[in-house]
Amino acid sequence: MYNKEKQTCSMSTEKIIKIATTGGPCGGKDSLQPYAVEYLSNRGYKPYIVPEAAALLINGGIDKMRPDFQNRILETIIHLEDSFLKAAISEGYTNPVIICNRGTMDGLAYCDEEYFHKMVQKYNYSIPELRDLRYNAVIHMITAADGAREFYTLENNTARDESPELAILLDTKTQHTWLGHQHLRVIDNSTDFETKKRRALAEICRVLGIPEPLEIERKFLVDPMFDISGITVPHAKIYITQHYLEQTEENTIERVRKRVQYNSPIFIHTIKKTIKKGVNIEIERFISQSEYVEFLERQDRERFPVNKIRVCFLWKNQYFEMDFICSPIQLNLLELEVMSIDDSISFPPFIPIIREVTGEKDYSNSIIATNKPRR
Repeated sequence: MYNKEKQTCSMSTEKIIKIATTGGPCGGKDSLQPYAVEYLSNRGYKPYIVPEAAALLINGGIDKMRPDFQNRILETIIHLEDSFLKAAISEGYTNPVIICNRGTMDGLAYCDEEYFHKMVQKYNYSIPELRDLRYNAVIHMITAADGAREFYTLENNTARDESPELAILLDTKTQHTWLGHQHLRVIDNSTDFETKKRRALAEICRVLGIPEPLEIERKFLVDPMFDISGITVPHAKIYITQHYLEQTEENTIERVRKRVQYNSPIFIHTIKKTIKKGVNIEIERFISQSEYVEFLERQDRERFPVNKIRVCFLWKNQYFEMDFICSPIQLNLLELEVMSIDDSISFPPFIPIIREVTGEKDYSNSIIATNKPRR
């Protein structure tokens, strides 16, 4: 049995924000995680991602039809979250934030209420303690089956097998399990998926008290002779390697990416599918290093790995990302997000900009990977 007093003491560490992301099947939680990690890492945070307990158990061979399965899930969630919290405390990074894939209350949507309450008592918790004290915020991403059924798929999660109708039912039940939390936000399917992720990330940013992601990215070509030593303001440095994979499905682009910061690598797998003209869906998830190595066996031989150093910094309250692309060609690109394409920009005087290249396909990573000359 877990020691509730020790957990409550740990949770009193105010510097560590803990957020549960939840929702029905195919709501976008897995894709939100790498998106949030990249955004937060670039802004000086150290994100920790607690994996989904149910998927770990099912993919590990545990039968989800066992009568004590929800008990096993709750036990695993508590153990995983406590372990990540202790790590965040002991590692001592500046601005740690813990993002959980699902949370302790989700099990109530999958079992009898009386059974769930007995489980909670077994671990010496009350419902408010289990729900409210463990998380600073709960972000519920509604299943694609409810409002975006053409995008509903279980391909990216082998632990799920729900029909769209069941997915909607479970989604509604899951929302209800979190009623009463002081910061519950529901992200529906009223927008396209990229905007849905951005809306969810905006809620995370509000909890952290940092600027929300904006809508438009602008990109600028920088003098190729400029190097990192020219950035004279405080900055964060991230090493990125991106590989494109052989196409296994029509109208699909697949890639894997390695990001290294704080001497710690993370690995991300991305699939971009074109559903119909002008309509795309992106499925993104964290992978292990061994999975990353396996994916590399399917590298697209027509494209080279893209290696770059990303340097992130602030100038006059504007957030800039400077990419020093090292290979397959040498290229320097400066990016920032703006509210409107017509917004004025205060450029850092130490960045020698050549011209704007926003929207030019030649400066996309997929084209850069072909090693074609830039204009």
